[in-house]
Amino acid sequence: MALDLARTLHADVLLLDAGVLAVHDPSLPARIHASTRTRVLLVCPRCEVTVSAALAQGIKGCLLKSCAPEQCVRAIRAVHAGKYGFRAMCWSASSTV
Repeated sequence: MALDLARTLHADVLLLDAGVLAVHDPSLPARIHASTRTRVLLVCPRCEVTVSAALAQGIKGCLLKSCAPEQCVRAIRAVHAGKYGFRAMCWSASSTV
């Protein structure tokens, strides 16, 4: 469903919950990356993803669920602008974009 929505809506950035991803479709980021221009930003309770594994799947950054709303907006804007969000593994309330 997420892939269909990314294609239909021509989404620039997709926030993808890591928990849902792990349970339902671990290959989804790679499929979105291969078939759309949508940039995937992974949202997780703590970032346990390695940068190389994330990049291989087309994930552009990792955002902690505990981050402040302003940090979330900055992360989305940065990924939209083509930046990668793996500074210190994840954006968090203490990191800057």
